[in-house]
This record gives sequence, C-alpha cells and structure tokens, in this order.
Amino acid sequence: LLRDQPELLKINCHIHQKAAREKTRRILVRCDGNEAIGLGHVVRSIALADELRESYGFGVTFAMVSGRVGREMVEQSGFPVENKPQHAEEAEWIQDIIARRPTDALVLDIRTELSPEALKGYRQKGTLVVAIDDTSERRREADLVFSLLIPQLEQMDWTGFSGKIFAGSQYVLLRRNFVGPVPDPGNSIPKILISMGASDPAGLIFKVVDALEALREVFQAVIVVGRAFN
Repeated sequence: LLRDQPELLKINCHIHQKAAREKTRRILVRCDGNEAIGLGHVVRSIALADELRESYGFGVTFAMVSGRVGREMVEQSGFPVENKPQHAEEAEWIQDIIARRPTDALVLDIRTELSPEALKGYRQKGTLVVAIDDTSERRREADLVFSLLIPQLEQMDWTGFSGKIFAGSQYVLLRRNFVGPVPDPGNSIPKILISMGASDPAGLIFKVVDALEALREVFQAVIVVGRAFN
C-alpha cells in the first residue's frame, strides 16, 4: 500500500516517535475562553499544545477556569482538562496541579489576577514559566515571554526581569493548517475572508461589513461566524 501510495507517509511524518529511554516532558497550559473574552487564547494554546505533543512528544494538560465552549474545544483536541474548584484560589489551584502532575513548564495565556509572587514560587520549585502576550506585572517573573506587542514592550518596566523575550510576528501561534504557501489567485475575483474571532464581543464584524458595502470594487466576501458568536 505504501509503495503504491507513498503520499500516505506524509500524514504523520511530523509526529515525534519517542525513544524507549526518552523522558516525557510535561506541560501545563493555563488559559480560558468564553463569550466575553473570545476563544483566541484557547485556539492558539491548542495550536501550541498540538505542536508540543506531535513534534516533541510532550504530555500537555490544560488548566481552565471558565468557558464551556473553550473547554469542549480542548477536550475534542484530545487534551485532559483540570477544572478549578469554585472556591479555590487560582495560585493554590495551579500549585496543587503541579504537585499532582509533575510539570516541566507552565504556559500562561491569561488575563487573570494571578500574582507575580505565585510565578516566583512555581519557578523556585523547578517549573519553567512561559508568558504569552502578558502586559501585567507578573511578566517580570516569567522565564520566557512571547509577545507581538513590540512597541508596548519597549515602554514597559522590566526591572528585575531575568528571563528572555521573544517578540515579533514570527512567534504568532498558528495551527498547522495555516502553514504553507499562499495560493496565487490569478485573474479570479478577489476573495476576502473575514473573521473577528470566535465570539466577537464588540460586534466588530458589523463594522467590517458596513465598510465593505462602501467599496466599489468587485470582490467576494466570506464571513466566518465563530462558534461562540452571540
């Protein structure tokens, strides 16, 4: 079969096959996604988790506070989810997960009130802390900071920061199906794909549609309505 259809080998060619003695690295991803904040944090966290699992053989667990739709997306992608008990403090809850599931790295894509002191505690116990697009004071306690907010980063106070910053569009977290050459449209009618995220709480999609109606050019517009769009 593979001799007749060698293209089948490409399906899983990116999957990392761990050696028998290779240690499994364990990653805890902390994110949320709901109608109020959208699902962007969840979508890009899943993209990162897929890459860590498939290309590096890492074990990835998600820790989530809110958002039924976001939680379902993570579970459908095959990742276990730790749900925060109703009255638990976020910092202690994360520490409890790390204690139960020995964690090599904690990835934070959140906008919560988790304190810098909490991150410092995780690091002192041997967990690498990674912050994504974090503008809060806790970013200074992270080991690695990834961000697209280049002008804002330059204006922030980084006193006491001892980690590394990775800034720029090359660090955008995209799903694998977005990677590849852009097709040449040729002489066909231009197509515009419009998406304002999974929930679009600010209703930006309507502003875009109004703007497109003012254009006189000939084009085809396709609007993607997210699964949490209200």
